[in-house]
Amino acid sequence: TMGSIEDTTTPNDYAYRSSKAALNTVMKGLVYELEPLGIGILLVHPGWVRTRMGGSGGTFSVEESVNNMRKLVEGFKAANSGHFYSYDGTIIPW
Repeated sequence: TMGSIEDTTTPNDYAYRSSKAALNTVMKGLVYELEPLGIGILLVHPGWVRTRMGGSGGTFSVEESVNNMRKLVEGFKAANSGHFYSYDGTIIPW
């Protein structure tokens, strides 16, 4: 959720947060450019995943995270384009 400006509740990781917010800004802009071509953009937060970056305390294994995100991809509709979703399908505020 570090790409969300509205959901910033703790001070830290400024460079990482900035890179994610910038990426989301670019993707949100592409929504309007690609929409006439019938191409949608799905932005997904994968959850806290047990990886080298996420550490051993993560909520999900890589496999669980991918399975959660696959459900979002499989259920994707044009109306979903340009929203920022959590792995469980809830919308994350920008």
